[in-house]
Amino acid sequence: METETVDYLVEQYNVQIIRLPVAIAPCGTNGQTSCGSDVKTWNEDCYYYRPDYTKKMVDEVVKAAIENDIYVIIDFHEHKAEDWVDLSKEFFTYFATKWKNYPNVMYEIYNEPVCDNGTVINYAKQIIPVIRAIDKDNIIIVGSAQFSREPQNVTSAGSGYSNIAYTWHGYVLYQHQGDWGGHNEWNTSVPVIVTEWGINGGKNDAGLLNTFRSRGVINCFWSMSNIGGDDAIWSVLKEESYKPAGWTDSDMTENGAFMLSQAKGWVNFKPVILDDSKDLTMSICSNKTIFLPENEVTLSGAAVGGTERYTYTWKQVKGPKDATISSPSSSQTKVSDLVAGVYSFSLSVNDGEDELSETVTITVYPEGYVDPGLIDDVSDNDIISRWGGKWDVFGDSDKNGNPHSSITEPEKLANDGHIKADIKLGGKWDEGAGWSDNPYCGVELYMTEDETPMDLTDCSKITYKFKGSAHTFRAEMSRVKDSDYHSQSVSSSSSWTEVTINWSSLKQADTWGVDMSLDKSDIVKFSWQVKDDPNSSQSLEIDDVTCVGMSVNVPAISSQSDFEVYPNPVKNGVCTIVVAEKSTISIYDLSGRLVKTVVAVPDMDNKVTFTTKGVYFVKSGSSVKKVIVQ
Repeated sequence: METETVDYLVEQYNVQIIRLPVAIAPCGTNGQTSCGSDVKTWNEDCYYYRPDYTKKMVDEVVKAAIENDIYVIIDFHEHKAEDWVDLSKEFFTYFATKWKNYPNVMYEIYNEPVCDNGTVINYAKQIIPVIRAIDKDNIIIVGSAQFSREPQNVTSAGSGYSNIAYTWHGYVLYQHQGDWGGHNEWNTSVPVIVTEWGINGGKNDAGLLNTFRSRGVINCFWSMSNIGGDDAIWSVLKEESYKPAGWTDSDMTENGAFMLSQAKGWVNFKPVILDDSKDLTMSICSNKTIFLPENEVTLSGAAVGGTERYTYTWKQVKGPKDATISSPSSSQTKVSDLVAGVYSFSLSVNDGEDELSETVTITVYPEGYVDPGLIDDVSDNDIISRWGGKWDVFGDSDKNGNPHSSITEPEKLANDGHIKADIKLGGKWDEGAGWSDNPYCGVELYMTEDETPMDLTDCSKITYKFKGSAHTFRAEMSRVKDSDYHSQSVSSSSSWTEVTINWSSLKQADTWGVDMSLDKSDIVKFSWQVKDDPNSSQSLEIDDVTCVGMSVNVPAISSQSDFEVYPNPVKNGVCTIVVAEKSTISIYDLSGRLVKTVVAVPDMDNKVTFTTKGVYFVKSGSSVKKVIVQ
């Protein structure tokens, strides 16, 4: 049976259960019986001779059944299973481990015993515990004497366990249907699943279909094959038909077409296609960044699927020095004794069959380091960014609304080391011709001091922290004249939350405006727009706005006061530096390039001239001050 066949049976005939009879060691009389080393099997593709080949075939069909949301019975198809106890344990250990998480799967541990029921019970009591040690819930089906016709006589096999059923096999050709007349306990006190049965010629089911319906019996008819010969009466396909799907009446036997039609009308059921692979997969935590003196971090990973017998191994791949890995054999570990530099650690997961590995990077920055792409962390509590641009506000005052929205004044935005805007939204505005909308206002951050565009080509993504109202983040280009900026919506948060904006996620509105491609070299400002119900009160706090990957490299601003610069902002390009003792003063531009070095002397007029407007960093010893030249 192929995956295509399972799909077709479900789609065309509403089949809800299939049984997979797995040949174990077929040879001798009565089909499958015990085999000595001197007896050659007539089927060398059986489980005994080719277990890996057989497992692969069964797994493919089981997966197809699960994806079609139907039941599947994995059948140890052996007439003398008691001669193959060890093989049976290995067989069900593999399949129970592989498929235990799917309630679709059932296990039939003995097909049509030719022994007495005591032998069946003894065998079952060896196999059931093996399965239940792995799979606590899925149904286990037990056979019985007379080729599985005495389910009521083997119920002690499942004593102490739940979800144990007993099978009945019968064929109208041999008058087995009469068994049901004398056993009202079948499928009442004795749970019965009919895993194999067959009709007689001329579509004669002898009333078994009605019996199964009236008693609610799960049943599988024999057989979805083209075997021919003596089995032709029970085979769905004619002997000369080899199609995996798409059969016509000319491909099917009369009985086969009849039985499939019965399956089609058995219940009102529509399958749901699942997409759930059980192959071994793994994940690992995201890359980490820390700043000294913090010198340890927790790493974690996880595996799913496979055999679920996981072995974890953490190893250091690279780094400036050897770190300490506290739990190298656990899914989670701490690594410590880190110094400034870049480390890589790998996590390998082995489930006994497959092995996967992933790598995580830890970047350790020196104490006092500032991200080169940091535009503003508002640590200086002013509205001028590290890049020299200015924080401002905007609103809907140009709209026909009453009242208009109001927001914190620009010069008061910087508050306790971050931007904080208190917002009172106005009335719904109406521009006529059916053009109306909710009120809005927000804050914006210009990239440059003169509000000209800045080239952010090196910026791989934008990050910032916020707390408060839902808002729309916008990257505003100079070429966009109709406010149809590239934007992304962000949900509200009652606690500080870091947002990552990928350039590819920024989109223009699709209902208005002139569409144009986002140009990272033409960014004038970022803005955060709050738009909500009329007359509602909102609050939005913003911090640590960063263009990740930018090459801007400036030193951290110091709170020390070993020197002073005035006026600041600098007018006309000239300022004075006041020092308490003779000092060497270094001046850097926004890219971190040293512009000039001067020596300042106490009680002297230490004038410094700037020829270009912009943002500079003036450093003396460990003290650093930002200077804006206007």
